Amino acid sequence: YEADIAADRLTREEARDLMARWLVHADCHLDSYREINSWSDQEAEIPVTLGGCDAQGRPVWNDITRTLMDAHLELDLVFPKLHLRFDRESPGEYLRKIGAMLLRDHAVFALFNDTRHIGNFVRLGIPLERARDYVGSGCWDGQVDSETDADTANYMSVIRFVELAFHPEPDVVREFGLVLDPIDGARSFEEVRDTIYRNFMRFFKGVISEYTRYGRANAQVFPHPVYTMCLTGGAGRRRDVMDAGANFTPRIVTLAFLANTVDSLCAIRKLCFEDRVCTLPELIDAVQSNWRGKKGERLRMLALDAPYWGDNTPASKDLMKWWITRVTEEVDGLRNDRGGPYVVACWIYREFVLWGEQTRATPDGRRDGDRLAQGFTPSEYRCKSAATTVFNAIGTLPHDRLYASNANLAFDKSGMTPELFEAVFRVASAKGMHLLQPNCLSVEELRDAQLHPERHHNIIVKVCGYSARFVSLSRKYQDEVINRHRLK
Repeated sequence: YEADIAADRLTREEARDLMARWLVHADCHLDSYREINSWSDQEAEIPVTLGGCDAQGRPVWNDITRTLMDAHLELDLVFPKLHLRFDRESPGEYLRKIGAMLLRDHAVFALFNDTRHIGNFVRLGIPLERARDYVGSGCWDGQVDSETDADTANYMSVIRFVELAFHPEPDVVREFGLVLDPIDGARSFEEVRDTIYRNFMRFFKGVISEYTRYGRANAQVFPHPVYTMCLTGGAGRRRDVMDAGANFTPRIVTLAFLANTVDSLCAIRKLCFEDRVCTLPELIDAVQSNWRGKKGERLRMLALDAPYWGDNTPASKDLMKWWITRVTEEVDGLRNDRGGPYVVACWIYREFVLWGEQTRATPDGRRDGDRLAQGFTPSEYRCKSAATTVFNAIGTLPHDRLYASNANLAFDKSGMTPELFEAVFRVASAKGMHLLQPNCLSVEELRDAQLHPERHHNIIVKVCGYSARFVSLSRKYQDEVINRHRLK
């Protein structure tokens, strides 16, 4: 770029025009004004990665980065997704520009923490210089070009096993051959926790065993010879990528809705074993009834007042660490069908609404069909905390045990500035987060957009793994965004 400008082959104005045209081409794959009423109505999987550092560790912040960000805002684009790499040493101008774009209702970012991602890739065997050159792919997992081929879309709902403990389903148990130990006779909180964990891990290990067993057929069913040749060492290995023909081939399993699981366990411990306001069978009855009646509502209010993930108390932090540590210890050393490791993540795409609608009441105070929590985002029904408390809680976790995670956090627009966002991003990096997906919301603006959509086409919100024009969301999804807890 600089050489072409110096040689008069290109002017900066011509370069800006070319970059803008390229961005517009990516945005034209979807009609961003079409109504969005399900997860797949607004998804093109077209990302571009900006910022971060080069292979030598030097910050990447230059005229191309700046121009692409400016053009994305000025052209009012939804795609390509902007995957922005950052760390605590990122240039202040870069971080403030992200904050300024958020304040202008342009929430199109997935912010990848270099400190966490690069370190994780090195621990998994990628050379440092190659790890520094990673890109964001899909929604929020990083990949090292030509080195990695990760299988990422493997979601397991942990809260489902809390649900099954409170809402037995004999037909489901028989159909899927589940072995579920009951909790109603438990005499201690630890017995409840361990029983739910044991039920989940039986299923978990059974699924990954099936992955390993049947995944080996992929090399015969749909080999990828041309793609394999594009990978580092692909020709020399003489093995297809589906048959261990890549340097790094992890299968990533996502622990979905751990926040709701931790909240549920905190409520069980508080109500049944610490304060003893009810027995465990009484709590089970209240949850099964969807918290109906005076007694059910009273217990629900007490459950909502129990410790919860994100409050930065030892009760919730220790439980979250316990789950992550226990699961990753049991997975460590297991090999998948392509010879790579099984690794654990804690991210969520669209399932927090989709699966929430199909999940019955849980002991954290949720009612039948209420939405679930996103990644390490605190539950919308429980969170009463400010930004500092939530970030400190997330910072206590053993992130190096995870391939990736996400926190989809909404900030109250009235109190934010670009300088405050700069500080937020530096803290997110220092606390070890993998990925931050920020929204900056004004409820008044969003309510007005519902009444007068023609005035607010420019408001783009981060729904989950995708961004969308607020006015294109169905009323259900608009209300979900409006009702999110806004951090101050």
